[in-house]
Amino acid sequence: MRVPTVRPIILFYLMIGYVIASYLWWMVLLLNKNTETFEERQHALVERYEHNGLDAAQLTSSKEYKEILQRYDAQRSMVIGEGGVFLLIIVIIGWQLLRGFKKEIELNRSQKNFLLSITHELRSPIASVKLSLQTLERKHDLPAQTTSRLIANALSDTDRLHALVENLLLSAKIESAAFETYNEPVNLTDLVNDTSSKLQETLGRGRTFQLELQPNVFVNGDHGALVSVVNNLIENAIKYSPPSSPVRLSLNGDGHKAILAIADEGYGIPESERRKIFKKFYRIGNEDTRRAKGTGLGLYIVNHIVSLHRGEVSVLTNEPRGTVFQIKLPKLNVPA
Repeated sequence: MRVPTVRPIILFYLMIGYVIASYLWWMVLLLNKNTETFEERQHALVERYEHNGLDAAQLTSSKEYKEILQRYDAQRSMVIGEGGVFLLIIVIIGWQLLRGFKKEIELNRSQKNFLLSITHELRSPIASVKLSLQTLERKHDLPAQTTSRLIANALSDTDRLHALVENLLLSAKIESAAFETYNEPVNLTDLVNDTSSKLQETLGRGRTFQLELQPNVFVNGDHGALVSVVNNLIENAIKYSPPSSPVRLSLNGDGHKAILAIADEGYGIPESERRKIFKKFYRIGNEDTRRAKGTGLGLYIVNHIVSLHRGEVSVLTNEPRGTVFQIKLPKLNVPA
């Protein structure tokens, strides 16, 4: 898969290099031609002076020589000036085309990864739900505990599918600029508490959730959109950390900001990747070898929703290992 992406870039470099080299060559030819013309005119002027018995030493102070020299300097300045501007335009256009070309390659690669990941994300829960239902259909004498477990697994996988579809629809709305938020007072403390409890039941069984939430921290925002933000960040913390490690959630509303932090003890995010992870479809690593599930839409949605709420999201290093996603939103002062 490397050839289709690398070969066009090499051809593009060769084309730009050829254009610049050709243009520089023509500039050199024009400058040389201008110099030759000046020397021919100077030589003709010297011969005329000698033919008329004039002192050739006074040539440089004559009006005719000054006109020839002025024309030479003007043409030389024109070639260098206009040539330099045109060359700069070529370089700028080439650079912009190269950036666009690389972005297109990156987007195609991300879309390929997205198709691979979404296929797996859809296939796995559907197969699991189907297996659970087939087991319940064929075996009517199952113990009550087994039946409950199969139903719980099917419901959990259905919730996964629902969350995936919601992310896809939300991403499509964001991309088409059709997504709007409805602002109202939201108790962020209750929202984080409820969302984390539901996710612990469905995705984080056996995992410890450590909550340090300041009570009654309010923000002005869209309740459903903020649920999506917290949901995606907690899911990320679960996906990219060992099953036995805790997920820590803290919330405080000191000053004018409500600060939410979700920390895991996973593999961490390299410094070079931290600006890229909020791009649509972007995921760290190669989709063919990646083990963690996901579509590359979660952080893209988080970043967009937080921006619409006039907030900011940042990625910090958790000590000694892991990642912290920190969200700052304008705090809403609600009378007690």
